Amino acid sequence: MSKKSKFLKTETRDEQNSGSVSEAALSNVLEDNIREYGMSVIEDRMIPSIRDGLKPVQRRLLKTMYDLKAWNTNPTVKSARVTGDCMGKYHAHSDSYGALGGLVNQTYSLVQGQGNWGSLDDDPAASRYTECRFSKLGQHCFESYSVAEEIPNFTGEYMEPIDIPMDFPLFFVNGGKGIGVAVRFETPDHNLEEVVNALKIVLKKGEKTKMEDLFKVFHGPDSVYGGKLLTSKEELKEIYETGTGKISYECDYTIEPQGRDRYLLTVTGYCPGFKPSTFQNAMIKLMAEKYVLDANDASTKEDQCNFQVVYQGEETFEKKIHKNLICSQNVQYYALDRRRSTNPELRDVDTVLLQKSLIEYMRIWLDWRREQEGKLLDIRAKEIDDKMFHVECRMCAAENLKVIQAALNADDAVSHLMNNLPYLMGHPRAREGAEYILDLKIGSIKKTDMQKMRLEFGELDQELQRIKKDKSDIDRVVARKLDSLKEFFKPRMLKVT
Repeated sequence: MSKKSKFLKTETRDEQNSGSVSEAALSNVLEDNIREYGMSVIEDRMIPSIRDGLKPVQRRLLKTMYDLKAWNTNPTVKSARVTGDCMGKYHAHSDSYGALGGLVNQTYSLVQGQGNWGSLDDDPAASRYTECRFSKLGQHCFESYSVAEEIPNFTGEYMEPIDIPMDFPLFFVNGGKGIGVAVRFETPDHNLEEVVNALKIVLKKGEKTKMEDLFKVFHGPDSVYGGKLLTSKEELKEIYETGTGKISYECDYTIEPQGRDRYLLTVTGYCPGFKPSTFQNAMIKLMAEKYVLDANDASTKEDQCNFQVVYQGEETFEKKIHKNLICSQNVQYYALDRRRSTNPELRDVDTVLLQKSLIEYMRIWLDWRREQEGKLLDIRAKEIDDKMFHVECRMCAAENLKVIQAALNADDAVSHLMNNLPYLMGHPRAREGAEYILDLKIGSIKKTDMQKMRLEFGELDQELQRIKKDKSDIDRVVARKLDSLKEFFKPRMLKVT
């Protein structure tokens, strides 16, 4: 739902001179309005949330797929349907197909694509040709949606989540980019197994965690296409402590002599930032200068990293080619802290722009997970308590059939049960219990298996005790959820020295 901006200013009339403009200087109006625009870009477009790791358009696309029931076990949905519904219901700014392609092609993808979704050099086919649905991971991330905090969409007709309450540390594993007014965001991909192990260290040590502790299990950026990390461990520690810095990579390659001063270079792993098309253009220029004899992108769907270059002269590689196999990334670790607004008349969500160390980001994320797991335990405890109440109502009804029969003949059956059925007399949920019993068929009450009911009650009580135990040690629950992510682990592909 749109709210009036707290920054936006318009022209006003002076009380004494209706023909003059307000005393506010034009420069101040422009400054405030540009600030408003800049904050809008930062909050609504470019920076992901520290909690679910999603930008607004990504979150809205996933909510649209949730509405469409595009589950991993259901048939795929036409991409144009997803982006069209998203624009009409949640994200009116523009078509979101580019963002949908990003969700499909992420290292840990929440969306499974069908059709041509592009490559390192090529864009996806048009939305009318492609289809999608949740990946197994994407569906997993919606298992806890019952505790999501929602706000009205831009028209007030639908509800969208402030954050998707997923137990998957998406912010830390999937890198991203974004450019706004005076702010640039860029983070690398990381390995899920290493991130999970690092989070468990922070969960255990809390404020005492040092970067050295993390680097026992965490080795910096990762890349699905391979390559080698050139930046030293000490440099990485400083980058992750300050939230900014430069990381350098190198592609994997082999060199084989071909005779007559000729050599075959085969690029077997593409480091972050490497584009085969850019590399090929560089090789074409070297061909014109007679250093390179042939350049061929031999990659296939099965072998995605295979670029072959034939060059002459032993020194050609180091002097002319090697620099094209080295890439760098300027890391800027920004995130948004999104919460329900304390002033709903002005805006629905309060946001704070964060730039913190990796450990501090992990602590914020873990605090959020503790909160979400507590809510989930409360919901489950309420469900079990309701089931136990209904079991006791059913057993009491089965043991007092005459009271039930008398209630059916009374003018007010509910009141009769509330006042005459032993279990309900004086019970705070007496009316609810009476209505539940009256909804049952008398025949099913007569056939109640008391031994089975007692066994079910005992199992429910045991589960309730386990929930209470978990609630008293919520960190154990968070750690257990992190361990459950093992099915999504992938081997590290980017080599570290």
